[in-house]
Amino acid sequence: MRQIACILTIIVLLSFCSTKNTKAELDFANSLAKQGLWKEAYIRWQRVVANGKDNASLHNNMAIALESMGKTEEAEKEYLKALEMDPKNPKIKANYESLKTSLGKGNKADQKVETEKKDEKGEK
Repeated sequence: MRQIACILTIIVLLSFCSTKNTKAELDFANSLAKQGLWKEAYIRWQRVVANGKDNASLHNNMAIALESMGKTEEAEKEYLKALEMDPKNPKIKANYESLKTSLGKGNKADQKVETEKKDEKGEK
């Protein structure tokens, strides 16, 4: 009985330390991002995800970091992952739309309508 109590105590303490480390890692990553140190911030956010705290906000942050480093294809994948986890999040939607616009991948339906309008006017 004493061994079980000891083991449970250790598990609780490790869990607390893990949560505390995760918070510290997140705070540090966010401060790195504010300084424009995107690569370092990205690495920290990856660690948090690898340690089991996986959410849309983290993937959005990683996408922003990747986009800032010029890794737009990887950024798009992270935005899509974030949107899959939280499809109604307006910040993630706006960030993803901004990326698509910068890549010239705007809404295909909108592009088709514009093309049809130009064709009707005789423009090309």
